[in-house]
Amino acid sequence: MKWIGPPNEPILRVDTGIHAPTIKGVAFDGNHLASYGVHLNAGAGGAIQMPFLEDLNFRGYRKAGLCLGADDTGVSRNGQFHHITAMRLSFWGGASIEGVNSQTVTITAAVPSIVSWPEHGRSAGEPVVFANEGGALPSPLVPGRTYWISPADLSSNGFAVASTIGGPAIVTTTVGSGKHTAQFATATGVVLNAQNAEILTAIGFYFDPFTAVGGGPYTPHKNHFRILGGDLNVPGGFVSTRAIDWAIDCTGAATSLNVQHWKSEDIRLVNLPNTMTASGSNILSGIHHRSGHASGVEDVVSVNYQGDFPTLIQSSILRGNIRIGALVHKQVRLKEIEYHAGTSDIMGSTLLSGPYLAKLDVEAEVGIRRVWNSSALEEWRDSSSRLLFKNDRGSLSKIKSIGGSGIKGENLGGTLVVDGASSTATVVFPTAEPDANYRLVITPLDLSGKPSIGSNRVLFVERSTEKFTVTVEAAPGAGSSVEFSWLLFR
Repeated sequence: MKWIGPPNEPILRVDTGIHAPTIKGVAFDGNHLASYGVHLNAGAGGAIQMPFLEDLNFRGYRKAGLCLGADDTGVSRNGQFHHITAMRLSFWGGASIEGVNSQTVTITAAVPSIVSWPEHGRSAGEPVVFANEGGALPSPLVPGRTYWISPADLSSNGFAVASTIGGPAIVTTTVGSGKHTAQFATATGVVLNAQNAEILTAIGFYFDPFTAVGGGPYTPHKNHFRILGGDLNVPGGFVSTRAIDWAIDCTGAATSLNVQHWKSEDIRLVNLPNTMTASGSNILSGIHHRSGHASGVEDVVSVNYQGDFPTLIQSSILRGNIRIGALVHKQVRLKEIEYHAGTSDIMGSTLLSGPYLAKLDVEAEVGIRRVWNSSALEEWRDSSSRLLFKNDRGSLSKIKSIGGSGIKGENLGGTLVVDGASSTATVVFPTAEPDANYRLVITPLDLSGKPSIGSNRVLFVERSTEKFTVTVEAAPGAGSSVEFSWLLFR
């Protein structure tokens, strides 16, 4: 079944309380006119219980394919949702509105290369994509790739573009052929903005907004998911491309994410900004950031929320940076992250913004961890339970041992005495060292009687895992002794 949208209205609207509504097997074509494909909003005091959406297609919408709750431009969330489930939903792009978010343009082959769009009303740093009909774009521009308006040569009637935010303006070498179209993204795939929306479970979602899909042209999404209120759970089968801002943008105060098994060719993936002041725990796992549009220099995951729960990012391949903001005050854990090169052959990394106060636990590579600001009494041990590292809250006065035994204090240091006719003294460890590769600092401490010359000089030391024996140059002699201090280190 296919439904065509009316001007500036949703194709399907539910604005009252209802129990277990099911929408299945419908193609919602906004025809570049409708505001939404489907808009579910229970209204003040209402509740939509357990809505179920399955096998739906969305295209040609001006605001969003699917809106759950209040209008995406509003802040009021009047209605309640309980356990939203959506399976196998496809989103093919927003409406192309000539003169508003889409415009036929000319592009000069010069220095600088200017995109001519009279009274475009755009600002530096905004993302833009280009399409072509009947020919080719000026080289090196690529259809569907995201570019950013350069601050240089920006005027009310034209602009230059860069391949990265704030980067140098691109110089085209040809004017191309056919019809060139510049597009700014204004539509979103899914907006979640509902009061008490416990969770939206999204299974098998597919986002591929682009002009070439049947019935186009359609514009790319600004975001695939825009979360203003509620939790997003994506347990698997999430495929996306061509969001020209954050693919998942969590701007609401009380939001959280659980996203697993996501294949994406988007440039920027997840934004957890400082507006998230009451978020739940966030889990990003199994992200395959595929080669496509990301250059490698962009921040592809931004974690800067002020919520009360931790974030885990694990088992993922990324083509850009993970940016950890200074405002985060709960634990962030990164585990099994692989940074791959983007289109510019640059590999991303983990970046910290400003003084970082929360605990950050990064598995930099297999077997290596870096931990910032840990207040826990952590112990790291090997497979035989021998102590490798102990975080004792950074207090040097509490460090008891620098031996390898894993037992506090006993093997660190002490004294030994060589006396009488003996030229040797032996120290036996209370706990055996794991090997005999330790080192010793041995110095004279005190003497009694009239020790022989050379009795205060160490000749050699014999080491084993259980003990060490010191031999001096000469025995002190009858009635005399020399006391030495010793310190073990590795």
